[in-house]
Amino acid sequence: PNTNPACPDVCNGIDDDCDGSIDEDWDQDGDGVTTCDGDCDDNDPTTYPGAPELCDGIDNDCDGVIPATETDDDGDGVTECDGDCDDSNVDVNPSATEVCNGIDDNCDGFLLTGEEDNDGDGVSVCDGDCDDSDATVFPTATELCDSIDNDCDGLVDEGFDTDNDGYTVCDGDCDDSNVDINPGAAEVCDGIDNDCDGLLDQTTDDDADGYTICDGDCDDTDPAINPGAPEICNGIDDDCDGLMLAGEQDDDGDGWVVCEGDCDDADVDTYPGAPEICDGIDNDCDGVIPTDEYDWDGDGMPACDGDCNDGDPTIYDGAPEFCDNIDTDCDGAADNGYDNDGDGIPDCIDQCPQVVDNDIDPWGDILPTGTDVTDSYMNWGITIERFEDGALSIALPAETYDTSNPAAGEEDFGTPNVSFGGAGVGIGGSTVGPGLNDIGLENVQKGTNGNTWWVVTFSSATCVHDIKFLDVDASENPAQVILFDINVQTINTFTSTALGDNSVEEVDLGGTCGVFVMMIDSYASTAWDDLTVCVDPDGAPEVCGDLIDNDGDGETDEGCTGNGPDIPVTDPNATGDEAGYDLPGVEEGAGCSQSGDLEPSLGFLLLMGLAMGIRRRKPQSLVN
Repeated sequence: PNTNPACPDVCNGIDDDCDGSIDEDWDQDGDGVTTCDGDCDDNDPTTYPGAPELCDGIDNDCDGVIPATETDDDGDGVTECDGDCDDSNVDVNPSATEVCNGIDDNCDGFLLTGEEDNDGDGVSVCDGDCDDSDATVFPTATELCDSIDNDCDGLVDEGFDTDNDGYTVCDGDCDDSNVDINPGAAEVCDGIDNDCDGLLDQTTDDDADGYTICDGDCDDTDPAINPGAPEICNGIDDDCDGLMLAGEQDDDGDGWVVCEGDCDDADVDTYPGAPEICDGIDNDCDGVIPTDEYDWDGDGMPACDGDCNDGDPTIYDGAPEFCDNIDTDCDGAADNGYDNDGDGIPDCIDQCPQVVDNDIDPWGDILPTGTDVTDSYMNWGITIERFEDGALSIALPAETYDTSNPAAGEEDFGTPNVSFGGAGVGIGGSTVGPGLNDIGLENVQKGTNGNTWWVVTFSSATCVHDIKFLDVDASENPAQVILFDINVQTINTFTSTALGDNSVEEVDLGGTCGVFVMMIDSYASTAWDDLTVCVDPDGAPEVCGDLIDNDGDGETDEGCTGNGPDIPVTDPNATGDEAGYDLPGVEEGAGCSQSGDLEPSLGFLLLMGLAMGIRRRKPQSLVN
């Protein structure tokens, strides 16, 4: 070969150009192997004879063969050398989603939980195998009578309970054609093994009470239950007759039966120990209805419902308020709504005295002649009734009479005078025609021939100041005013002077307080007007049955007879009303309302008796 510096270098393994390097121009990629040495890609340093095969789809070792692991046989974009663990399945590669198919879809070396078929029955849990530890259990398996859901359909031994009694043959049903025969059935005396225990009509007395099932023992596990046992209050058919005692069932569901003491088994709120509620019922069945559940005064509301004085029928929650220094509507304030000047003091106290003058009512409205004023002054808590001889028990209208226009035959009250000229004497001794001392009484309350009484009642303690009497003739008995306390006991009696025909006399009643009843007693033509009164701010009505001195007179429950409903006491030696029992012949509460007010009929008869007794003693002078 030609070797000299001028010779070109050829790929022959000789230093042709004598530069000290052999074939230096024939190893372009610098991998130390020239093309004449077998480098099949002299532009790729990773490709030459003996090079390690790389996962790049190239014949790196120049042996003319690309390894099979470097080809993508299934066309999923991933070769075996890139991690495709099954290059024949396009759904298997490192990027695939793992699904329940028993294959490592994502080539991570793991299967899903339940994806394995542990019992080798060909079905995994994720394929529906409900027990992958039992090869006889899987969907489509044949159902067996083994108390197992073999076919994974959610049913156990379906098709093996022919009589639908809940027991299969494999459960021990010894006659799967008879619904009354199974291991849970009760043994009856019928010559059949009803409970499938292998015994017929067993005659053993299991509870040793002397009775077997065939003898009628309806519970042979309890010696207290048999046909000869006594029936007791326990909610059980003790004597096996199919019945229980009357009252042994809890009809209202409150956990108590009648024979245990439920005094009303139709009311769920009534049973021994129940809390008392405000319903007028003995809720706790102790035989006593609490006293605050009674409507003592008959106003439709007991104390427990808000009646703040259950001894007065005009006082209850929501009652109309009157100006009488009493909290009639039970809102905690007396006479609310009756403070016209806004000073915090009710008008009936603040505007005392008040005058019953028969001309205007408490609202200032005119009372026409002939008006019955019986209820006209109710706003002040004042009621007026009139009675006459021959009708002592009948309340008559208390009508106003016009003094200036007497009817034919009636006295002329047009010239009343008291301060001059002598009794009943007008100017110049005349009793007819106008006089200079006409005080203009206008309407008055006028009596009739004979005896006339007016009964004035006050709803609260009242102070009475004065009253005017007209035409008390010298030949007649003088008019009287009798004052009574809450117990219809006489406080004082005031008597007029008989000044004479057409006279007017103002009788001073001394500002007497604590008055609840006032009787005006007159004869013949006597009339009265201008009764001046004032509510007693310190007075209070007596309440029967509360053992309290309500009116401050030093006595407790005075004037009350009976004691209302029976109230048990703790004293075992107490008898009669002391023990809360009715006294024979005594009506509870008779003759006395709970506020202490006398019953109208009884009170009037008592007042009339007092009046007649007093009238027999004709007073000689005015009593102050």
